[in-house]
Amino acid sequence: MRGELFSSEQMKQHGKALADSHALGLGGAPDRLLTRLAENERVLIGACNLPAKAVTANRRISLGGLSGTAPISGRTK
Repeated sequence: MRGELFSSEQMKQHGKALADSHALGLGGAPDRLLTRLAENERVLIGACNLPAKAVTANRRISLGGLSGTAPISGRTK
């Protein structure tokens, strides 16, 4: 089965029809975006701190997923 592609005018009309079919509610939806962003920030900061802590503690870390790479140490030559 082969689908038909819309022309730009047909796409415009289809978009308007879809928009018209949605009803806006008067009550507000719970705002979960800021909570999710704060959690994402916490996870990303934690992920960034792990290698830094390992280097500071002079522990060897390897680059995950990269085969054939030598471990990285916090020591400089």
